[in-house]
Order: sequence, then structure tokens, then C-alpha cells
Amino acid sequence: MFGFVAVGCLWWLYLDRIDEAAVERAYAGGVWELLTGFAWGYAHLAIFAGLTAVAVGIELAIGEATEG
Repeated sequence: MFGFVAVGCLWWLYLDRIDEAAVERAYAGGVWELLTGFAWGYAHLAIFAGLTAVAVGIELAIGEATEG
């Protein structure tokens, strides 16, 4: 349960800082703004992987602590 709450809080902190103007510039701007928007969008994959690693690490730490 703690792992889910920790990852949920990290995700909330990440989404709280979205710059909507950057998204608008990606749609309305030129090629460079579009590529920047794609890079920002695909960077979410790294965020998902990091949050998954945190959740698995917390689960394994709890599992190791309760064995014994």
C-alpha cells in the first residue's frame, strides 16, 4: 500500500508542473517546437519506467523486511 501511495504522490508532483503553454507551442509552432513536444511526450516513458522501478523497489524492500 505504501508503495502505491509513494508512486501516486510522485506522479502527482510530476503532473502538477505541466506547462500548458509548451503544449500549445508544440501544436502551433514550427518543426523545432513540434520535435520538442514529441521529445517531451516520449520522456513520459522514462517517467513511467522510473515510477515502476520505485514501486518494485519498495515492494521488494518490504518483502525482505518481513521475511525473517
